[in-house]
Amino acid sequence: MPFPPTTIIQMARMGDLIQTLPLIHTLARDRTVRLLCDTTVIEWARLLPGVGEIRSLDTRRWRFRATGDLSDFRQLIVALKDEITLLTGGISGDILPLNDHLTMNILTTGLATNQDCSWISRQLILVRSFLRLVASFHRLNRLHLSDVWRTLSNQQDSPSRCEGRTIPGIPILPLITQRIQVDQFSSSGTQFAQSVLESFKRRNIKQTWAVVLGSGAKCRRLEPEDFASWWALIPDAIRPGLVLMGGRGEEDLATRFIARAENRSQDLLNLVGACSPEELLAFFRKVDLVIGVDTGPLHWAAAVGARTLGFYFGEAGFHDTGPYGNAHLVLSPNCLEYPCHPARAEECGRRCRQSFRDQHAMVRFFSTLANDDLRAGIVPEGLRLQVSRLEIDGNHYRPYDGSSEPAYVTALMAIARRVLGLTTELGGESSQPLPPEQIRQVQQLCAAWENQIELVDFGVSVPLKIQNEVRRSASRWLQQQVKAFSLSLDAEYEDPTAERCLLSLEPANAGA
Repeated sequence: MPFPPTTIIQMARMGDLIQTLPLIHTLARDRTVRLLCDTTVIEWARLLPGVGEIRSLDTRRWRFRATGDLSDFRQLIVALKDEITLLTGGISGDILPLNDHLTMNILTTGLATNQDCSWISRQLILVRSFLRLVASFHRLNRLHLSDVWRTLSNQQDSPSRCEGRTIPGIPILPLITQRIQVDQFSSSGTQFAQSVLESFKRRNIKQTWAVVLGSGAKCRRLEPEDFASWWALIPDAIRPGLVLMGGRGEEDLATRFIARAENRSQDLLNLVGACSPEELLAFFRKVDLVIGVDTGPLHWAAAVGARTLGFYFGEAGFHDTGPYGNAHLVLSPNCLEYPCHPARAEECGRRCRQSFRDQHAMVRFFSTLANDDLRAGIVPEGLRLQVSRLEIDGNHYRPYDGSSEPAYVTALMAIARRVLGLTTELGGESSQPLPPEQIRQVQQLCAAWENQIELVDFGVSVPLKIQNEVRRSASRWLQQQVKAFSLSLDAEYEDPTAERCLLSLEPANAGA
């Protein structure tokens, strides 16, 4: 019996859009996938393999109208309702609303009028509550957003149809390795990329790098003058040719870069605001390295198989939104508070960006990278180098210097992987013995996760009775996995003290 079509609702920007690719790829194996996205990213959405139909809503226009003249508020609401009705008309089957905010609830309200509420699943509750948890305890997260969303395919798949072992009711997802294939683009995109690179080859430049100058938020942006000084001071014999990339409206960043690198401008090409999505991705596939902060083009570069180097600081956590795949590099602050809230970054004067501004250290780092001689000891002081690895349970980042994670963080993420269905394993590095105080920390964090389950809301279109039933199911599943994991830790850590005995997860009897 064929699976019903699945509608993914993703109203975020282009970076989050490409993070849905593993989910889309998993679903598209045996069903039709429909995508609802924002109109601003429609060109990019058309490049996603596996999507059968795309519909869009211009949320920017509605935000503008909602902050403008509200003298005829009733008419405004009627117009919005009519547009949502048109957008959601004829949609049936499963619904996966990825974003946990008001816009998503409004859209699902429109969809819920066309069908029952079976799309409110235990898996959806677990995913949303986990993302709420890591929003509060950001520094503890080690699961990539792509993998968290990918687990939503579990709610449709039956265990008998999935590869590998299963835990009751939740299948284990196969390893996702598919990338966006460049040959799906128009030939003009590939020809464009080849013509750009040919100009560097004629000058016997051995490597070509691309630098994405912009970012979605200024708080995540490094100054173009910093990039320019690092590249311009790489020794002549190994300095790569450079292509400046960015979207329309970011041309000023390129102007500032070129002004700082004036004496080396013959070895760079400015393409900011000049490329179509097809040309940009075809070019990314051809260059030796793509460099940028936490921004959409960097994630799309990783999706076409480019080697990437990301600079992550402030609120941008590389574990959850770093480039997805194998052998991607990330430089991040060696700070106990990273990643932090933007308000906290402002309070401390954005100290995490200062280490990136050590010109001598950064030039040395880039020189070894250009010379293919990267070593852990070459990392600038105050920064840490991470390298990505795609494993059976998803994307991981490992410290380049070989240092290990805090044991209680590893334990918490092992529980999360079991709860969400990314793994069945209890053992491995995640089961190392923990002292009582760290076991207590893990249990408290899991209790906070359970509290978030109670706070997830899907709007007035979903009867409270149905929401509560699914919440109870999600809570029971979380409790079972936490208990099983805690018992495995008990077997590893021998501490028969009275205090240790009180750490049982068994609920207290009523009235006790």
